[in-house]
Amino acid sequence: MADQCGEPVNALGSQEVVRRMVNEFSGTAHGPVVQAGHIDHLEVHYRPPATHLRQLPPVVELVGRGTELAELRSLADTAPAAIGVGGPRWVGKSALAVAFAHEIADRYPDGQLYLDLRGNRHNPVSQEEALRWALRSSGLAAEDIPDDPSHLASAYRSALADRRVLVVLDNVVDETTVDVFTTPAGLVLATGRGAPLFPRGVAKLHVRPLDLPDAIALLRREADSDVHWHGDDAERLARLCGGLPLPLIAVADHLRRTAYSPRGLAGLVEDGRVPLSSLSANGMSLGDSLAVSYRRLPERARQAFRRLGVFPGATVNDRAVQAVTGDRDPDGVKRAMIAEGLLVEHWRGGTTELPAPFRSTAREWLTDADGPADQVLDRVLDHYADAAESALAAWLGEHPPGTDVRVSEVVRRTSRGFFLGEAENLRSLLESAATRRVDAAVGLALPLLAYLTREERDDDLQAVHELLLACRLSCSAGFGALLVVGRSGVCLAGGQE
Repeated sequence: MADQCGEPVNALGSQEVVRRMVNEFSGTAHGPVVQAGHIDHLEVHYRPPATHLRQLPPVVELVGRGTELAELRSLADTAPAAIGVGGPRWVGKSALAVAFAHEIADRYPDGQLYLDLRGNRHNPVSQEEALRWALRSSGLAAEDIPDDPSHLASAYRSALADRRVLVVLDNVVDETTVDVFTTPAGLVLATGRGAPLFPRGVAKLHVRPLDLPDAIALLRREADSDVHWHGDDAERLARLCGGLPLPLIAVADHLRRTAYSPRGLAGLVEDGRVPLSSLSANGMSLGDSLAVSYRRLPERARQAFRRLGVFPGATVNDRAVQAVTGDRDPDGVKRAMIAEGLLVEHWRGGTTELPAPFRSTAREWLTDADGPADQVLDRVLDHYADAAESALAAWLGEHPPGTDVRVSEVVRRTSRGFFLGEAENLRSLLESAATRRVDAAVGLALPLLAYLTREERDDDLQAVHELLLACRLSCSAGFGALLVVGRSGVCLAGGQE
């Protein structure tokens, strides 16, 4: 047909091609033949297979993502129009999506299109730029791409109509992008900072940090074979990286390029002399990478993020946000951080946490308005000590005469729930207070020990008791405190030494 037209039909084959043609015939015909005579023009609707679309980046061998790949396979088997891969920063969403795209590429014989929308960078690609790039890379001639931005989406849909094309949208910027790139016959596989970036109706997978054994395996694999590991070196570094692949890769790269031993580097990272934020991966420092999401936060969420760098507890809940900021809408602040991939959501437990590398970077970013780190921590300790004391009184204390029995029961259950949800945070706060503020340590310990005693959690009781003994021994202010713990209750003995 190309010879008859005098010029090749557009390689994309997505537009209606109109060419003036002459009805010529040569050769042998078998069966009835009708000679139509002269044809002035002919409309040719020609859509050749887009076999040239092979744009997936090279696949990276994954570590510890068997469960996630199985979930993606299950989602793909339901024939959705789009799958969204979300999760916190640095968790390896792109590598997972690309690996899965290679796995299912054969299901999309008309090609695979890959676009990095740079939502994890300071200069993201606009939707208009992305559509123009998609049309060009699909083979559409520049003169056939609409000048009017409002016509680009329809041109894209026409270009890929009825084609089985896999479109990978990496680092999506906003939630409308997935809808724009969705086509009836193909699949959009998108990555983004979190589930809020994906519109309703999109099949979703939330990726979480690696388990400790997998994090250690990735760190060892990425480091040079000449790196010598001793004892718990790899575990210390893996914990400092919070199980997040990008910091693990950055640490491994630093070990390869410097004379540091794993133990030496772990010590330097722990005491802040080599901040994780100063290490690089994928051509960008971790600090600059995290700053992209941080700068998108509203100011009150930025403040919360910085101050949470001082918070020693594992669980970042509404009370933790209130403790560091006093904000009246802690859930809104927390949601903003989740949307930017700055908190890890544990959906089964309904809890969130600030990973270790985010925590250390957040602490570096404290401003004069926040005050010194010790001052922020003191406010947190006082907040939790007061809350624990109030919860204990409401749970075990006598309620005013005439209080409705049902109301009293609700108050008691709610107050007990405080300790159920905050026990781990209270222990972490107590550990922080034990070496610097004995008054806060005792203020946190008394309600916690009363709760643990009543619940008969003997192992936890022993751990808290040991913390208080350490507090007594390390205290230099001349005050000694000792808690004698038993099933019968809690007794405080202290005095001048």
